[in-house]
Amino acid sequence: MLAARCFSYLALAWMYVRTTIPVWEKDTTLALWINRKVSSRPVADLCRDLADGVILCGLLDALVPGTCPRHDLLPVDQPAANLYIASRLATKYLGVSQDISSISDGTKGRAALVQFLRGVRYAALRRHVFGGPPVTPYSIAQTLGCHQVIARGMGLQLGVVGRRARFTLYLAGATGIDLVVEVKNDLNDYCSHRITSRSPARVGYLSKDALKGRHNIPLEYELGSCEVRVAWVPLQMSRHSLAIIWRGQHIVGSPYCVVVDESLEHSPGRPVPNPSLHPGQ
Repeated sequence: MLAARCFSYLALAWMYVRTTIPVWEKDTTLALWINRKVSSRPVADLCRDLADGVILCGLLDALVPGTCPRHDLLPVDQPAANLYIASRLATKYLGVSQDISSISDGTKGRAALVQFLRGVRYAALRRHVFGGPPVTPYSIAQTLGCHQVIARGMGLQLGVVGRRARFTLYLAGATGIDLVVEVKNDLNDYCSHRITSRSPARVGYLSKDALKGRHNIPLEYELGSCEVRVAWVPLQMSRHSLAIIWRGQHIVGSPYCVVVDESLEHSPGRPVPNPSLHPGQ
């Protein structure tokens, strides 16, 4: 134990030297390090490949697990919001306060990006040795502020086979809309749908055919001024996992465990009539 701790201290000291002396390290070294940590998309040119902030959020999650578990769902066309998330997470959990909002701004932006990367790499090792702030859904929500939403409704807890399970997402104070709703169970029933500010105000039930055969749980939503009303239909009696992803983060409480009971009309595994034919449910 003592030997392991001494080795950690030596590694920390060595990383400090490598982090604070910029001439020792080239972009290719940092790119290789990032590729080892985040495999979702290759990084060759730092400024070009990290400009949208998606890989930076993935890097933060690799260094501090749980900070951005679904960075792959971040919108690449909203770099400012993604870079804000990466910056806030780095400040909160690694103590790295570096402005990276202008990383695509030529030489100055590149210098800021390199300094940020070296800072988080050293801080991650320091956190591994000395610890740091715990990662919880509530601490993430507090850190990101207006980048979170609140979900309410029985459809997050209970469902009945063949009937709509409803819940509402409240967006008060949120900047724009970009969220993903995913529902699945152990019986291979699945649904995933992305809702953005560009989505239609209302979408009826999505069928398996409409979703190219990958999904079979019907889902619909309706956009309000500050809320999104969602309904989905369980097909079989089983525990379901319902995830709500907001800008790469599970919202507080997600993923939810939904208990689905058998309805009076249907039994598990039997075909369920098209829900659109039963608007009164």
